[in-house]
Amino acid sequence: MFRKRHLNREEFINFLLEKMHLETQYAPPSYNEEAFTINWDGCELFIGNIYEDYLLLSPKEAAESLDHTFKKIKTLLKSENEELPSFEEAIPSLLPVIRSRAYVENLQQAEKIPYKLLNEHIAVVISIDTEASIAIPKDPWFEKNGVDFDIAFNYAIQNLEAINEGGFEEIFPGVWRSSWKDGYDPSRILCGIYTMKQLDINGDPVIFIPHREVLIITGSENMKGIEQSFDFCEEYHGLNRSITSLPFSMHEREDESYSLDVFEVSEDHPLYEKISSLTQL
Repeated sequence: MFRKRHLNREEFINFLLEKMHLETQYAPPSYNEEAFTINWDGCELFIGNIYEDYLLLSPKEAAESLDHTFKKIKTLLKSENEELPSFEEAIPSLLPVIRSRAYVENLQQAEKIPYKLLNEHIAVVISIDTEASIAIPKDPWFEKNGVDFDIAFNYAIQNLEAINEGGFEEIFPGVWRSSWKDGYDPSRILCGIYTMKQLDINGDPVIFIPHREVLIITGSENMKGIEQSFDFCEEYHGLNRSITSLPFSMHEREDESYSLDVFEVSEDHPLYEKISSLTQL
């Protein structure tokens, strides 16, 4: 009896390419195996996230989802070609997005994407998040609308604060995980240190952002909690939506702003070698 199963990576790509070839309104697609991207109608689509979502489904759901997955790719392609709304129209949809610095810098092509560094390892870009699509505006959009990145960033923070209620669950003693799972979990650290003050932690906040939908917070004096956080975050390392395995410490300044630095321990600490090795990645 035939049992439903997931397509492997090659089969998945071949399915998509075959469907694309049948769509006569688009130019024939090309596949870059090393980058795991498909170029179709002049737009390059990274397939890794889409394939990762597919693998999370049950075999039955995966088999039934293939046509839906293809339609999703067409929607993404269409959104790439559509003109972004004006700044005034986009204001209610602006949200800040935290990514690794390396990821953001790899996005820079002929048209640059403005970003803000939080430290040497992580950066923030602006997204326009609507019901139809999520887009990251590039320099020409900011120039066309005569708007500075910092102005858009301030609106994005205000919008994020409006959807910042609740959202943490204790997964180990003194270790808290975000539960929004809306793609902006790591961005909640931008709402300020008051977010961390709502949690029962021992010491200064120590933050882990291993994935786009995961924010872990514990205290600098909770060494067991920090070790448990490391173990918990390992499952996200190397996934397509991973951000960084590094822990960060947050310190409030006199002006109520805060610093976000790599969490440091002494050389005789059990976690010293692990943290030091991560800073070299």
